[in-house]
Amino acid sequence: MKRDREMEKLIDDLEEMLLRKNKAYGDSALNPIQVFSSIAPRMQLRIRMDDKLNRWLTVKDEDWEDTLMDLAGYAVLYAAGLITNEPNSKARIKNACQLLREEPLIDTKTVFSSLSPVEQVEYSLDIMMSDLKESMAPKPWLNFASLLVQYIHLRNQEAASHD
Repeated sequence: MKRDREMEKLIDDLEEMLLRKNKAYGDSALNPIQVFSSIAPRMQLRIRMDDKLNRWLTVKDEDWEDTLMDLAGYAVLYAAGLITNEPNSKARIKNACQLLREEPLIDTKTVFSSLSPVEQVEYSLDIMMSDLKESMAPKPWLNFASLLVQYIHLRNQEAASHD
């Protein structure tokens, strides 16, 4: 599967949101001030991702797309936190988003032909989440974010085809 313009726009929107929030929150995701919590920044991101996953899985509301974009954003931030060759968080986020654009997509025409494209990505997300628990490299986190963006894209396409 190749990224189309709509999918590229989702990644552009994700990058813009991350940079805007990074500025607004004073770089708190990658360099928190830790007044009330001494938990490591990456662990804090994992907690935020758990919260977003819980919301997505339990509160099937109309904000599902925002919830998944936030989750993808936290995965990108996690990967950005693992990229240490950049001088600041803004550069790390930009680098991580560029790497996200290069992540391969699931070919939903050949992987699990008995499942719909949305179901195939859901299945892949389930598998990936258990593998991410121990990952300390940026690539798996970017792959997770890429799958989330692909899932949002496919669900939007599915909804548009029913209209």
